[in-house]
Amino acid sequence: MAELAVAQVTAARSLDRLSREMTDFKREMAQFKDEMAQFKDEMASSWERNDRARADDRRDWEVRLAEDRRDWNRRWGELSNRLGTMVEDLVAPSLPRVAEPYLQLPEGYPIETALRVKRRHPADPSRTREVDALCSSPSTWIVCEARSRLTARHVSAFAQGLAELREFFPEYRDRRLFGCLASLAVEPEVVTFAERGGLLVLAIGDELMDVLNSPGFVPRAY
Repeated sequence: MAELAVAQVTAARSLDRLSREMTDFKREMAQFKDEMAQFKDEMASSWERNDRARADDRRDWEVRLAEDRRDWNRRWGELSNRLGTMVEDLVAPSLPRVAEPYLQLPEGYPIETALRVKRRHPADPSRTREVDALCSSPSTWIVCEARSRLTARHVSAFAQGLAELREFFPEYRDRRLFGCLASLAVEPEVVTFAERGGLLVLAIGDELMDVLNSPGFVPRAY
């Protein structure tokens, strides 16, 4: 009987201890849930603040982008207008200086220049050709085409059409013809490509337009 009483007391104590442990565990779990709920609230508040900040940043970015776009369009419009007069402003003042070494001018003979020259074909008036600039001497004439951006495709098309110009300018039929291309800036590989076709290449430099061809380059007579 004594052993049974001891066992009952021991079991009661174990149950009481287990009950207290369960109560503590439930209290800790409740506290943990409260902390988790608080953490979630804080995270939601943080995300909401971040969302508002991102929305504000995006609005600021969109405003800046719209302003930059308007500024870019304005500058591009100004540049386009300037490119429309590139022949008159840059090529025309430079071409006689650039062309002189190739024109074989008689002493005292002035360099003849012309801009925006448009001709109809003598035998077929429906065909027309226009050159941006040309200069000439009794033995040679140089035709220059200006491009805002010069590519290898432009070089090829220009070279292919050079020989045909004699049909539109019969007064120059018996003179050597050199081709010249001018742009604001030209990539080195494009200059190399143009040199293979015997063409002069000009771009903005220290003296308005400078020759970009290699030293000693000899243009091809078409």
